[in-house]
Amino acid sequence: MPKLQSQQGAALLRVALLGVVFLVSFGILYYILTATGQRHEVAGAVIAREIAGASTDRKSRHFIKVRLDDGNIARATIAAELVAEAGRRVKLLAIRMPIFGANRYQFSTFEELPDSPTITP
Repeated sequence: MPKLQSQQGAALLRVALLGVVFLVSFGILYYILTATGQRHEVAGAVIAREIAGASTDRKSRHFIKVRLDDGNIARATIAAELVAEAGRRVKLLAIRMPIFGANRYQFSTFEELPDSPTITP
């Protein structure tokens, strides 16, 4: 009987240890994916719009591909109701992830189009 109780106790200890390892791993992964580091604005022109998931699905995520002024291409999240046609100038919020140093991009605003010059006869 005591041997059976010690086996049950060892199994319970293993399950508890596995649970703690899982929670710590999940916490570290959550921090990596959601922690925000330095933020700065960048500008560029929209190249294309993408939808991840079914377009009828409420949980689908909307993205725009933007050619930044420095020549790089960024993929930024954007709200579904915003219309960002190709060629439109936008500002993105670049968020540097603290652990990997990679940037995530979020749509910030549309750049205002400059007033067209008036031609006087």
